[in-house]
Amino acid sequence: MAVNVVARIRTLSNIAIVLVIAAFLFAIWLGEGRLSEQWVWILGSVAVAGIVAQLLASLIFRNQIAAAWDEQAQYLNRQSYVFGYWLVMATFLTFFVLIQLGVMRPDAAFFFMGPALIGPSAYMAFAALRGRTD
Repeated sequence: MAVNVVARIRTLSNIAIVLVIAAFLFAIWLGEGRLSEQWVWILGSVAVAGIVAQLLASLIFRNQIAAAWDEQAQYLNRQSYVFGYWLVMATFLTFFVLIQLGVMRPDAAFFFMGPALIGPSAYMAFAALRGRTD
């Protein structure tokens, strides 16, 4: 993981988002079966906490901002959005076909599109853990 404080907090924010959504899906798999208000607050709080932590780190460690967003980090950031876009497109088309074939209900497909939205965060977290953001 990156030595740069700003980059490290960005990576930890991405990991936190991925873990919370994985925990949410695990809770649904265990049988909670519905979206409770508690999960909305947890998901939103983790996302906002990551944003605030990155903002504060950027203000406190101003000399590390440029290094945290060098050419390689910008390239990985763009790649993560490209990955996320195609992941969502593939998921959408797969669920569309499953709905048309009568295998999946539209409300279930709509609900399970959500996990595909963590694609960019998962991509960046994986890249950081592999040392590609150093």
